[in-house]
Amino acid sequence: FALYLSTRNDSTNTMKDYPPQRQQQAAESIVTGLNTGNPKNVPLLRNTSAVPDADVDNAQINANITAAMPPAGCRYTLASVTDRGDQGVQKLPWFSPHETRRFDMTVHQICAGRPDVERTIGVLAIPSGMGGYWAEASLVVNP
Repeated sequence: FALYLSTRNDSTNTMKDYPPQRQQQAAESIVTGLNTGNPKNVPLLRNTSAVPDADVDNAQINANITAAMPPAGCRYTLASVTDRGDQGVQKLPWFSPHETRRFDMTVHQICAGRPDVERTIGVLAIPSGMGGYWAEASLVVNP
């Protein structure tokens, strides 16, 4: 059973564009979710199948999200989104190898009584389902 199908090589169905406004909307939703402190509120792909590995996959996805959350007592504001384009085929730990696209979110980490800190969080998107749409699947946290 395949949850996410790549349509990159299907001549009758090509990938849709991943325009800046779509990336901006995704970034805003992701930052809002990160600020809640609950990984389940961050709109990334999850393994919703009934296969035995689903819980393990979802635990890895939640750990990936938790690593990107602001520290306790802090929050992020979205400063900018930068399209990094096609990243080639990559293997995310919880998904089969797929074509990927990336955009980076520059956020300001705001903590009471401390200077703001600028952070960059990457977002990897993969083809999702039918129709050639990109779906945000993983976060990349830069130290």
